[in-house]
Amino acid sequence: MTESDQSKNLMKLNAYYNDTRYGNKKLMWLVEKREKVDETRALLRNIANVGKQGIKKTAFQVKCYLNPKLINDKKIKYQFDHSDELNYKVKGDYREHEIAVYTSIFGNYDHLIEPLYESKYCDYFAITDQEVSNSSVWKKLDCSGIDGFDKLDDYHKAKFCKMFPHILFPKYKYSIWVDGNVQIVADMMPLIDRMNNAAMATFENPRHNCIYTEARYNICQNNARVGELENQIQIYKQDGFPVQFGMREFSIIARKNQDVEMQHLMELWWEQVSKYTMRDQISFPYVLWKNGHSIDYIKSLGLNWRWNPRFILYPHNWHITFDK
Repeated sequence: MTESDQSKNLMKLNAYYNDTRYGNKKLMWLVEKREKVDETRALLRNIANVGKQGIKKTAFQVKCYLNPKLINDKKIKYQFDHSDELNYKVKGDYREHEIAVYTSIFGNYDHLIEPLYESKYCDYFAITDQEVSNSSVWKKLDCSGIDGFDKLDDYHKAKFCKMFPHILFPKYKYSIWVDGNVQIVADMMPLIDRMNNAAMATFENPRHNCIYTEARYNICQNNARVGELENQIQIYKQDGFPVQFGMREFSIIARKNQDVEMQHLMELWWEQVSKYTMRDQISFPYVLWKNGHSIDYIKSLGLNWRWNPRFILYPHNWHITFDK
């Protein structure tokens, strides 16, 4: 099975754009300076709001600003060699329409982004409260019949969809979750093919290898309620969860829907995000550890999906429309 010329050409264009952007030393120098300026502005805003957020949190943010290693335990690396992706040949034998590619958006958190490529082996589904055009690659899936779904808030509805492909798509052998702010550029088949014997596959976390560092990062960035996240981390720590266990990023997830152990882990993952914070990258390593798995239970699809030519990342709530 070979990948289509259209898919490869789209990847080449995307790779060229990324290489031009990240390979321009002057541009990257400006980007890094801009990021530092933004971090400084954010810090000054936090200091100005010390009365609202408290001196303890503000002091912690100042500490992290002065010592970035507290919130980043890995150095981000950019890969300029895309040959593995561009030249990949699918080895497995797959039937048409046995892969569900899907996303979920509720509450105007993101705008549905049209895929640039449609594979005959995949069906594309959107679980959303937005209108979906009849001409869209996405097919709108109604989940109102799932017990308790309509009682969930918008964030938990999207998380439920993310974690339960085997409930949403019981007739599909495979599924690929894609975050709502990600555009599909090329064929998704290689993600399934690379799973081999694994039941689940995704990309590595480019910044963090440890949930404790990830937690500090989220507190510093105001990505979670401090008390709730600190409580969750303290419970994990008291339970003996180790440092540097490993992490993955869950913006793109390939799964074998009918794998029983994977289904069980998804149930436990849902319990964690329902009981504690929504930071699913923190809770799933704990779920793996509690059930006797290493982080390698999740097959690695690469170092950083943002630089994979099959995808384009847009900021959350970035309204963009593409023709197929």
